[in-house]
Amino acid sequence: MKVLIIEPNRSILESLTRYFLSKKDQVTPVFDGVIGVNEFDDSHDLVIIDVTTPRISWQETIRLLKKKKPELSVFVITNNIIIPVELLAENKSVDEFFTMPFNAYCLNFSLEKLKKRKKREDIILTIKEEELLNLIEENGNYPFSKLDSKLYRVDEISLLISALNQKLKGRQIIIEEKGFKLVETND
Repeated sequence: MKVLIIEPNRSILESLTRYFLSKKDQVTPVFDGVIGVNEFDDSHDLVIIDVTTPRISWQETIRLLKKKKPELSVFVITNNIIIPVELLAENKSVDEFFTMPFNAYCLNFSLEKLKKRKKREDIILTIKEEELLNLIEENGNYPFSKLDSKLYRVDEISLLISALNQKLKGRQIIIEEKGFKLVETND
């Protein structure tokens, strides 16, 4: 895999670069969106971009990269910035959002799911949204206690549920006392 990493924080950039090099991937590490757009070529499979990317916004950077390669996979890193639910619900260009701090477990999980990903015909989900929805669909009710705490942080769960509920048609995920339940709706 060939990965473009756009990260203004030198230590995070170096850590991510070492991580991908250890997996024998090719890495293009850069500090800002302008350089990222200039260094990008269609052999890149994945871009990882921080929301604090300087010179041009992360959204504009993604738009320019997707213009060059529409099927490009994108992971966005947020530095404890709450991503508005509306952005998650309308998102069609980002495969996953990572809130700092995140760990190699989350990154590995998302990379594996990206490789196996099945596209839903009418909605586009982030990898964590798709996995959570699959768990709930397979089990009907899904207890909080079974959620992998390394993957799903408590503060992210309600955000994921809100985003899913805005994307799902004719179904809603409700939060009950002990877990989640998928129910049919009239819309």
